[in-house]
Amino acid sequence: LLSLLNRIVDLALATPPTKALLGLLPPIRHYQQLYRRLFEEEMADWQPRVRQVLIDQHASLDWLAVGLRESRDIDNLYREVRDAGPLPDRPLVILSSTGTDAFREAVSSGESPQLLEAESAAKLRLYGNIAAAVTHGSVYPVDGGHVTLAFRHNAEVIRAISKVSA
Repeated sequence: LLSLLNRIVDLALATPPTKALLGLLPPIRHYQQLYRRLFEEEMADWQPRVRQVLIDQHASLDWLAVGLRESRDIDNLYREVRDAGPLPDRPLVILSSTGTDAFREAVSSGESPQLLEAESAAKLRLYGNIAAAVTHGSVYPVDGGHVTLAFRHNAEVIRAISKVSA
């Protein structure tokens, strides 16, 4: 049944008339409005021309469809990563979000704070294992949400880039 539903969604997205109809569905409109509001809040200080293009794209049906396809294909992504072999021995810095932002809250309604904390701890362990696989790997926990990390913690992003490019 799930594969049939996935096929129907793919077909609907492939043709402009059905894609337009898909965009009228209340759940789709809800997420478009939600993402638009969250990105507008997050990018309030950005230059209007750049901000508007990014917000429009993030809230577009096309980008929502990409997210849907990626989430449906997660098992293949995991397999592809496992089959890729060891990481090349290059400097590696991983920024790990330890907080919850409005984007995470929007998709985690009903999850307990304990579950979110356990998820954060598991990410730190995973990233620590990945960083340990190379000679110069490190993990920096950042008190922020995953999506907003680059928006709110640009000093940490610059520090990570500087560390690997030194």
